[in-house]
Amino acid sequence: MPKDSLSDNLPSLYKWATDLKASIEDETELKFQEVWEANEERLPIKAVLVDTTVNRNKWRVPEEEIDNIINQVRAGIPIKLNHSKDEVRDIVGKFDGAEKDKDGDITQVISSGFLNDRAIAKKVWDGTARKVSIDGLARKHLCRECNASMLGRKVCKCGNDEKDVTEWDVKEGSIVDEPAYENTEILPFQFSAALDKKYNEQIVSPDNDELEASQMDDEDKKKMEAMEKELKEYKAKCKAMEEGEKKKKEEAKAAEEEEKKKKDEEAKAALEKELNEQKAKNEELEAKLRQNAGVSGGAPDDQKFGETGDVISELSAHLDKTGEKNPFSMQG
Repeated sequence: MPKDSLSDNLPSLYKWATDLKASIEDETELKFQEVWEANEERLPIKAVLVDTTVNRNKWRVPEEEIDNIINQVRAGIPIKLNHSKDEVRDIVGKFDGAEKDKDGDITQVISSGFLNDRAIAKKVWDGTARKVSIDGLARKHLCRECNASMLGRKVCKCGNDEKDVTEWDVKEGSIVDEPAYENTEILPFQFSAALDKKYNEQIVSPDNDELEASQMDDEDKKKMEAMEKELKEYKAKCKAMEEGEKKKKEEAKAAEEEEKKKKDEEAKAALEKELNEQKAKNEELEAKLRQNAGVSGGAPDDQKFGETGDVISELSAHLDKTGEKNPFSMQG
């Protein structure tokens, strides 16, 4: 690692901190390549993998199921792309750490691990890819209203469409574009995965204020505050990018719907025009047939003509009756 790197400017307590401060700006001190090489061509990451809210698919992982999921993630699950069924090609990393976290009334599973696919790691680093989704099998699906089994059902017999899913067999976590959960996200570690917990225990804990003060001078504190500020700005920029992309999609969809509506109206107008033209031709043909029938064998009886609503059939019958040549006859 270069001697002028961030870790060389920190007090001894922070020497274990790796150069993992995320950024999407070129002026950032630390570059993706430095982080990638410093971690043996891996990018340590953290992710909100799942929480206890009802997701867009109308199911929820209840509080009592969280520990089961955490234990399976700690044992190791692959990180894939878009829940690919390919066993190898689309594995881009691994989750091998997990812990429970509270955000108000919501419990989250915070997973840690690494990405070893450089292209995907770069997308996570610069904020292009930010969302994750859990995948697995849940053996119990219970209605959140009446507690009846909803396995294989989208709507319960009681009319409710929300269910709790338990007894999970976790298969993988995927980097996706549109997850079922609104609050899932994946970010680079600010510190190394193995030592992040140690950092939280030794530095962030209120019980260690005295230790922190003894190891950090004002300049060090300012550097750490600057790091935290930059990470916060990074998250804000990534969120702005997401909102921008969402707005573009909405505008594109609205434009597509407007274009479809326009084409439908044009098609309708063209059809009406065609029908009117055909109607005019039919009326013209009817008039000519009347005229011809009158010249050659007398016109049909106006009082009876048109009773059946089939003008051509009536004219054909009239021509046959008078012995005139019938242009409508298909007999050989």
